[in-house]
Amino acid sequence: MCGIVAGFSDVSGILSAMRYRGDGRPSRTLERGGAHLGHVRLAIRSLGPESDQPVDVPEARTSFGFVGELFGLGGVSELGFLTSGVLNPETLSDFLRAIDGFFAVVTVSDTGTIRAFTDHLGIKPLYYWPSKGLVCSEIAPMFAAFPEPKLNNRHLAALVRFGFDYSGETPWEGIYQMPPGSELLMTRGSHRVRKYWDIASEAVQYSNSVLAFKRRFNDAVLTRCDSDLPVSMLLSGGLDSSLIYYTLKNQGRHISAHSYPNGESEFLPPGVEMVEANPPSLCEAVAVMQTPMDLGSLVPQVQLAQALEGKTRVVITGDGADELFGGYTRSRTYDSQYADTFLELPYYHLPRLDRVLMRSTIELRSPFLAPAIVRLALGLPREMRIDKAFLKLCAKGTVPDEIIDRPKHPLKTQAVITGKETYREQLITIFRDSRPRHRVASV
Repeated sequence: MCGIVAGFSDVSGILSAMRYRGDGRPSRTLERGGAHLGHVRLAIRSLGPESDQPVDVPEARTSFGFVGELFGLGGVSELGFLTSGVLNPETLSDFLRAIDGFFAVVTVSDTGTIRAFTDHLGIKPLYYWPSKGLVCSEIAPMFAAFPEPKLNNRHLAALVRFGFDYSGETPWEGIYQMPPGSELLMTRGSHRVRKYWDIASEAVQYSNSVLAFKRRFNDAVLTRCDSDLPVSMLLSGGLDSSLIYYTLKNQGRHISAHSYPNGESEFLPPGVEMVEANPPSLCEAVAVMQTPMDLGSLVPQVQLAQALEGKTRVVITGDGADELFGGYTRSRTYDSQYADTFLELPYYHLPRLDRVLMRSTIELRSPFLAPAIVRLALGLPREMRIDKAFLKLCAKGTVPDEIIDRPKHPLKTQAVITGKETYREQLITIFRDSRPRHRVASV
């Protein structure tokens, strides 16, 4: 999973500020052409030091690092696979578009050029600060090198009105989130961002979509168990995580499962470990999230991550199923799939999950976000997705009927249910009050 940073000045302080994204081994940095690249590692596969990053590729006069996981490489190591892509920089974006997995890749070259790539949905987010020549896995650690810029009132206003902001702006002026499937090209004094992977245009329709889903989902679930550390899963008792659990069970694969007390324990199979922790304060939750953005589940998910800390380093979850397969009530009124998948997922859910779980040094893997599953879901007609009709059909015979047929129970705090705008304003007040008033950088 890890954390990564690149810039045109020393990045060691930034790495130290996000050391929680690693497993305690020393972070590493290197320099090429005046560009610095740093990496803090959470080793999940190939645990030895030979797989530490950044990686130097002398033949290409380039070095690279990445965060995330790559699957289905036919026995080739992740770093060996990416090295072959870096050797052909003009086709690197096409190379990345063929990968199953989730990632953010950053390269620095002898010309002093930084290139950064996000995956198809921005599962592993990257943020860039053009005026400071920085790109990083998180925003707050960048302030170890430069003072915080002014707050971005446009972004904060969008949070109050809509709950999240899909413009790519952040709470700080001049700092941006890279869009999903995008490439950033940065030199001293200039930058540009372009789309290299538009998975929204890659919808696939199958003559037997149920069979196609089962085959691809089975592959996605099994590959996401590939690890040199124990893999566990989060099991809520709902359809999405249950489909993962029973898919593995039918394949004879045992996986330890954790659940959080949510009033749905009657739908859990035997042997699931219930985990609990004291709920964090709103101040603590906002600090973990690094933004006052919350559609309702931030506090319980910070609480869950803290409860899991030290118990596991890798968890499989059902994230993405609601957005792709019509899991929200609004799917009955209109086709919300595009907005749910390409606006809410990459600009709210996925950055939140990355920050919250990585704060507790936990890697998240979701089979529903595999490119093959995304393409299939995008090819389904709306009438097959309303209220997860298609997913329920696919789950028949695998998941117990009482789980398939029961109503959805969304995870939301009561404050959001009773007054979301008031709650959002409260979060922004907390966020503003926690900012240093004496250290403001120009952007």
